[in-house]
Amino acid sequence: KYIGEHIFAEHAQLKIAGGYDHTWSLSKSSGGGLPIAATLYSKVSGRKLSIFTDQPGIQVYSGNHLSITSGGKKGVRYGRHSGVALETQHFPDSPNNKNFPNTILYSGKRYCSRTEWVFSAEWSIVDMAVDWWLYGSIAVRPFHFYMVFYLVLVGCKWVFD
Repeated sequence: KYIGEHIFAEHAQLKIAGGYDHTWSLSKSSGGGLPIAATLYSKVSGRKLSIFTDQPGIQVYSGNHLSITSGGKKGVRYGRHSGVALETQHFPDSPNNKNFPNTILYSGKRYCSRTEWVFSAEWSIVDMAVDWWLYGSIAVRPFHFYMVFYLVLVGCKWVFD
């Protein structure tokens, strides 16, 4: 589903927030690894971001109040809905809802969470043929079909009085 597909839908919560600014509940992994929380993919560039986490939710913010009028990289101006933030977390009302996962941190106890961000890029034979035709080589892009970069975030905190 495209992020912007329903962003202007006639829904009270979307109207209040001006877009997405909501936590989605995630499914637990049926296998041994971390469950996938989200995937972002660009058909244009082939870039892909997959997020895996042990957290029960992910906050999706669609840049509802984004406004960079002074210009960003190369002078590009970024307006409303020009970006997206994905934040793995517990549910916002967890301390007040006994049906949500516990978020109480007790003195002397350790809290850890893990989130993995997997960046990759996919190119087809057609992409490579176009590069060859336009540039006389495929050196513009790496000569492999799939490239992966991992960023693992592990946060641990001791809680003291």
